[in-house]
Amino acid sequence: MQILRRAKLNLTMIGLTDKIVESAQKIKIGMDTTLDETDLNKFDMLVMPGGAGTENYFLVEKLKNAISSFIKKEKWVAAICAAPSVLGRWGVLKGKTVTGYPTMDIPHANIKREPIVVDGKLITSMGPGTAAQFGLEIVNQLCGKEKVDALKKQMLL
Repeated sequence: MQILRRAKLNLTMIGLTDKIVESAQKIKIGMDTTLDETDLNKFDMLVMPGGAGTENYFLVEKLKNAISSFIKKEKWVAAICAAPSVLGRWGVLKGKTVTGYPTMDIPHANIKREPIVVDGKLITSMGPGTAAQFGLEIVNQLCGKEKVDALKKQMLL
């Protein structure tokens, strides 16, 4: 999130049901809006964070439908940590090469155990330790290498 904001990307953080989301480490994060208040089709990319809360994605049919639509229309989808396993269980990864958290099963996909995997307009990443790389790859795909190089310099990476 911070890398995307530093890149000056127009970012909307969406809570599944609430504008305050609590992480597995009990950190409260303010969202810009909720899923019910949002038309997901207006976005160029959907990014699914991972972690313990990913099981909540299964409670929201609207998100599943939007992700399925994005993948069919070849619009950008990015998922990290446990989120790629959700995509697999939704059946939207057939023929796709992805990565994800090493202990997670990712059905219907070709698994490549690398920090970041880009397959067409699908970006996946392994987990918390690869989050910065994940953000930089999103910026790379949307803005190009020059922007990534400038961010790396700014962030001392």
